[in-house]
Amino acid sequence: MKNRDNRVKILYIITRLDAGGAQKSVLYSAANLSKNKFKVFLAAGPGGVLDPFAKKLLKNKYFYINSLRQRVCFYNLFYDLVSLFQTAWLIIKIRPHIIHTNCPKAGVVGRAAAFLTAPKTKVIHTYHGLGFSVYGGIKRYLFYSKIEKYFSFITDQLVFVSNSNMQEALTLGIGNVKKNILIYPGAEFEKLKPSFDYNAKLESLRIPKGAKVILSIGNFKPLKNARDFVLVAKHVLKKIPGAYFLYAGCGGMEERKVKTLAKKSGLKNHLFFLGMRHDTRELLAVSDLYVSTSLREGMPVALLEALGAGVPAVCYEADGTAEVLINGKNGFILGQRNKEGMSDKIIEILKNDKIYFTIKQGVKSFDKNLFSAVSTVRKQEELYNKILLKNPGS
Repeated sequence: MKNRDNRVKILYIITRLDAGGAQKSVLYSAANLSKNKFKVFLAAGPGGVLDPFAKKLLKNKYFYINSLRQRVCFYNLFYDLVSLFQTAWLIIKIRPHIIHTNCPKAGVVGRAAAFLTAPKTKVIHTYHGLGFSVYGGIKRYLFYSKIEKYFSFITDQLVFVSNSNMQEALTLGIGNVKKNILIYPGAEFEKLKPSFDYNAKLESLRIPKGAKVILSIGNFKPLKNARDFVLVAKHVLKKIPGAYFLYAGCGGMEERKVKTLAKKSGLKNHLFFLGMRHDTRELLAVSDLYVSTSLREGMPVALLEALGAGVPAVCYEADGTAEVLINGKNGFILGQRNKEGMSDKIIEILKNDKIYFTIKQGVKSFDKNLFSAVSTVRKQEELYNKILLKNPGS
């Protein structure tokens, strides 16, 4: 006779496992929740670059929602409807105690499916940054904020990864002070291997010894704004011709345009697009500065990893960025789309040893424990236990 499995069943739903902080955070949680207390399932739309890792970690507890598409548009309405039924079928099959949705599209589809098929099941949604912004137009911004507001009524707990996002949501009427909570996304602060060879890494990247290295990590979605990174590199190289710029990441509708811009700008020998990488810690080890030109973030995990590795940063002001990056202490924050200001600040830092030494020292006070992936998982476990205690029979 089989022993009854009394573990709490958690179903994570995310739009797609692209290379990004939200996806890495969800995968880490799915793999590291207490296996004695929780039985974890993960569902996502197909085509993510992290799919192989999810299959390896979760095996037969990783599912595709085959019709779930990332883009929100009229042409995908049919697929959205089909994905709703596919998600509903999965919920009926798994019968989870908690459904935890992540990212905008999966948040809507997953919560709608839960409401239709398992209204007594506890539902949590995490905003890894608000998926809508004023950059798409004020009417679009208000339309999507209303959708999120309505869906907050059928959600037991709303999790935000930055205080900035949480306050913006409250202003828009999304959730309330009791329903909305803050759990920072977890970064994995890896240690360098004893065998790491600094000079060999530089050589593998085609960078000469002694060169200044500026790193950025992200995809090529419009709000990541990789185009500005290229333009900043072009301006900096006029004053520091021996500098090198690295962009690690892939995916997104602007990838071809950004790479074409870099080529036309004559940067091919000093700006390298590295694609998806699994050696982020080593890239940070050879970098002098981390730079982000993103326009919309929840809490940027790549920035957390950079600060945790002792690399100061220069970033556009974006949501949670100002909660960890302190002007003049561990880096600098510039106004959005201020390419000239960012370029000048990078030049000033790299040419002024005193300024660089100050922010390099300031990074040492960064609290890795507060933003560690381990801490995030523990807080999620506490949330799951708490939410089930409100209704033990669920």
